[in-house]
Amino acid sequence: SLASELSLTEERERRRLATDLHDHIGQALAVSKIKLGVLQKTITVGDHAKPIGEVRELIEQMIKDTRSLTFELSLPVLYELGFEAAVEWFAKHVRSQHGIKVDVQQDLMPIPMDDEIKVLLFRSVRELMMNIVKHAQARNARVTIRRDGDGVNIAVEDDGVGIGDVRRDSKLKSNGGFGLRPKTNGLDAAYQVHVPP
Repeated sequence: SLASELSLTEERERRRLATDLHDHIGQALAVSKIKLGVLQKTITVGDHAKPIGEVRELIEQMIKDTRSLTFELSLPVLYELGFEAAVEWFAKHVRSQHGIKVDVQQDLMPIPMDDEIKVLLFRSVRELMMNIVKHAQARNARVTIRRDGDGVNIAVEDDGVGIGDVRRDSKLKSNGGFGLRPKTNGLDAAYQVHVPP
């Protein structure tokens, strides 16, 4: 309970920072880019045209970086479109950035859940996906989101190398780690959670 509250407090702060970053710095950069564009059109020749173009390009890069940082801090789609849409967005991000094909299977209708549950579940799925990226050497992964009565079941699986049997692997014995055994469908189960109503 304390860990969940700490995580939620951190998420609220991240969301506040992301909103401030978007509303203040992002908007100021966008206006600056527009104004420089107008100025650039009036100065087509001379010593000032090239530096203004370079400054405009720098501002464009800062706008991209600010947008990326905003998404890293707190994903707007999670609050605006819901948990399932956020997982879909992150799956596309993993594919474009890391080349891992992620299939998201879900119920046809979104599963209603409050913001706290959305945040905790999304952060868990994101962490599992990043573990697959870092350690699994996987080419494919799957996230399954299903209703279970009034609750929700989420499974994250991949076709990566997995971790050997702890009884046979002396490295794992020494550090206390453990792995997941391959399932018969070719994917290793990475995580499964049931959230009761």
